Amino acid sequence: MEGTFNSIEQFEQVLYKTVEKAGEISLVKFMANFVSSEDKNKIKELYGVEKPGSKIIEILEDNPDKYYFTSKEAPNKNNWFFKVLGTDNKSTPKIVKNDSVQQKNETADSKKEKKTLKIAKESDELLDDSDLLTSTEDEEVELPVDEKLKKIVAKDMVLINDTFYISKFLVTQELYESVMGENPSSFKDDPDPKEKQERRPVETVSYLEAIEFCKKLSEKCGFASCYKNGIYNPEINGFRLPTESEWNFVATAENKNSFIYAGSNVPDGFAWYKHNSKTKTHEVGKKNPVIINDDGIYDMNGNVWEWVMSDSDADKALFIGGSYEDSEDYLELGKPMNKEFTDKNTKNSKIGFRICVNSLK
Repeated sequence: MEGTFNSIEQFEQVLYKTVEKAGEISLVKFMANFVSSEDKNKIKELYGVEKPGSKIIEILEDNPDKYYFTSKEAPNKNNWFFKVLGTDNKSTPKIVKNDSVQQKNETADSKKEKKTLKIAKESDELLDDSDLLTSTEDEEVELPVDEKLKKIVAKDMVLINDTFYISKFLVTQELYESVMGENPSSFKDDPDPKEKQERRPVETVSYLEAIEFCKKLSEKCGFASCYKNGIYNPEINGFRLPTESEWNFVATAENKNSFIYAGSNVPDGFAWYKHNSKTKTHEVGKKNPVIINDDGIYDMNGNVWEWVMSDSDADKALFIGGSYEDSEDYLELGKPMNKEFTDKNTKNSKIGFRICVNSLK
């Protein structure tokens, strides 16, 4: 697959559109086969949250031992030349300047095995905006299933109305870090006595980052991603955020009670909020739960607000339920103060999330 480009910007656009059009599987392959582990978070951020821009080029150029990205007519940086060498898992994708560089790289490749980037089908044709090819099933990368993680997550899921599962607990700092490799939370110390730090809810996570967690968790547990470009596809089974309707259905115990708050008419025993939280988060599951079919769903009110998928505005992020810093007025179910719309990149120490999945099979 070869392409000659008139500018660095054109290369970026075509590379981005190739991955975007090929879909989620191709992006996983791109990450697994072409990007070193230390660069994966950077690439994930660029492709998961925003268009690549010049940063993708900086990453390529900062790693000359892994990638080759130079002009055929250096130093004017015009006519960029991109070439993927080989399909036998013994060569590395390269962006080459001339034949001598290419021969040198091919010789080096023959000495040790390396994986090959395949963001489109094999082709010797010019790659342009009208010639982008999607991945096929036989190109999919089989990723190992983390059976231990899958069992841990499944154990804490509750079946609701025979239609979907929801997690008993807010996503904890421990679970988030095991999936994403980092803990962005603001509350990383000073837990209450007899509370476990790692079991406090993760927070300071945006709506888009919560979706990225769901996608990554799905990948690790052997499920497909039900999100593409941030849009939820209900026909695909994977971990996801609850919808607004699902969250309210659970908070009211499948519409079987008329409590003011989730599980009670008195918030203190069921929620960490302004009057009992000491202005900080607490270990999940320490308050009384909403009871559904003898199972408990904890912290539906308070502790942290929860990201959910809006029933009415897909372009905005929605959080619901109230937090450790809010009064009981913000906890009251069905009231305007109990939910708020915001930008999908918003994040602060008062917002976390829990997860759903349509099936555990």
